[in-house]
Amino acid sequence: MRIKNLQRIVRSSPFYRHRHYGLGLAIQKGLPILLVPLCISFYGKEDYANFVLFYTLVQLLGTFFSLGVPQVVVPLWYRQSNPDRFLGSVILLLIVSWGGGACLLLPLWRGMFSDVFGAAGDLTMYFLLIIFLGAYIFNALGVSVVRSVGRPRLFFWSVFVGGVVLALGLYGFVHFWKASLFFLILAHLLMLVVSTLLLLGGQKPLFDDGVYANRSATWRQILTASFPLLAHGLLVNFLLTVDKWAIKARFSDEVFTTYIINFQFAFSILFVPSAIVLFYGPVFSKLAANHQYAELISAETRAKGITALLTVGSAFAAYFYAWMAGVELTWGYWLLCAGFVMHGLYLILSSRQMAVLKFKEIFLSNVSCAAWFLLVLAVALISGWEWIAYLCWLVYALAALVVSQNKWMLPDIDPS
Repeated sequence: MRIKNLQRIVRSSPFYRHRHYGLGLAIQKGLPILLVPLCISFYGKEDYANFVLFYTLVQLLGTFFSLGVPQVVVPLWYRQSNPDRFLGSVILLLIVSWGGGACLLLPLWRGMFSDVFGAAGDLTMYFLLIIFLGAYIFNALGVSVVRSVGRPRLFFWSVFVGGVVLALGLYGFVHFWKASLFFLILAHLLMLVVSTLLLLGGQKPLFDDGVYANRSATWRQILTASFPLLAHGLLVNFLLTVDKWAIKARFSDEVFTTYIINFQFAFSILFVPSAIVLFYGPVFSKLAANHQYAELISAETRAKGITALLTVGSAFAAYFYAWMAGVELTWGYWLLCAGFVMHGLYLILSSRQMAVLKFKEIFLSNVSCAAWFLLVLAVALISGWEWIAYLCWLVYALAALVVSQNKWMLPDIDPS
């Protein structure tokens, strides 16, 4: 009897119900960190740091070329009379925007990134970037659809198989070809492509029954909702990019690689709020669509409590792993972790704000927070004190939490 009661308690707990999202995000965010010692050993610190720069570029351009569309799938999903045709509209729109982005980027490639990636006139690197962008965009769409239809197991297996591909790719390219930045990027690209194919291939029933015919959701309707989130996404990814590029340009290679390694380990703790948002995002959206605001606030409170507890624990776990693996983290790691713990709480708040369709408010609030981020970064660059750069995310997250408590960011609750 006690065993059955214990099983019932465990199965009713949020940890058990979120396990597929949690395990999937742990693999997705944790495996690249677990493989950092391998990447540094096989490919070197310089190539690894340049790969991180490349990926920040993918995130920034991927957000721009996707027009912010994948981010609005979950909030709009529960407001559609025919979600299948809504998905068809989204897919066609993303294909057009991705193709247009590829054409736009081609003439700019040679002049923009030749010095950093050594890719002057190298169309191979250009096509690698374009394919990476496509995989990134449609992976984001696949994750949003999986969240909307409630298929966390598919998310987990897509990430798990992708992780196996990444580990095999990193090891195989070194032993059968050579260690270079190109093969480091290619291994991560293969992981993303396989994961994306599993996500979208697993949604095959959604593509039956004329999904592209007589679309109920127009592009204009989708873009009206997505443009504020596009601006927000570009701003966030700009912040994820600008600190690394600025530090590379201003400080020595040693300072740059140290910052990158500290940042990667600290950033990994965000898998906790990301996993919780994967589960609670659709819950928030469904409650908001049904005007169940008391339940919405209660669910948000639970999500924030879980996030705070597990994110702090993850910070210590990541530091312990780095110590065991022989990767030296400096005190800057803890400053970054403090910022990302606060940022994790903000992710929960912003998920609730998206559920009540406060898209413009999210962007406007982040503009002021970004100004504080850039001010701190500017002080670091002007003074030449690199340790100040480690404070950027802490200042940003604290500002975001303060702004999110303002009344204009709360749902428009009907008094009745």
